[in-house]
Amino acid sequence: MKNILETAREDGRFTVFLAAVNRAGLGSVLARQRPLTVFAPTDEAFGRFPQEQLDDLMQEPPRLAEVLKHHILSGRLLSGDLSGTIETLHEDDLAIDAAGGRIRVGGAEVTEADIACTNGVVHAINRVLIPATTEAVAPRW
Repeated sequence: MKNILETAREDGRFTVFLAAVNRAGLGSVLARQRPLTVFAPTDEAFGRFPQEQLDDLMQEPPRLAEVLKHHILSGRLLSGDLSGTIETLHEDDLAIDAAGGRIRVGGAEVTEADIACTNGVVHAINRVLIPATTEAVAPRW
């Protein structure tokens, strides 16, 4: 088993997310030994995000780091643990809705849950989550 960074790299669906993590200087965070939970947007999710906004974020690493930290939680939370409201590394909250057998986090659907890593877990999601305190606005779909 590999750490979060290695697992996401090997998976192949998270190339844009990993490029953003690298650009924001957060690779070491995802490689640490402390347990984390990552809601990782797939490349398909980034494909739905407006390219101009993504380009702008990639040019501003501090703002990009804010957005990415909104996808990361301290601790290992498996799908069965996801409910209510959870605090992100961005120090804001994400609402979890696990009704009807589907898990939604901050409006994004978890498309694959519980991808195990040595230092936590990854949940693939179908959209990019934008914290309320960040100027970029995610498209509504």
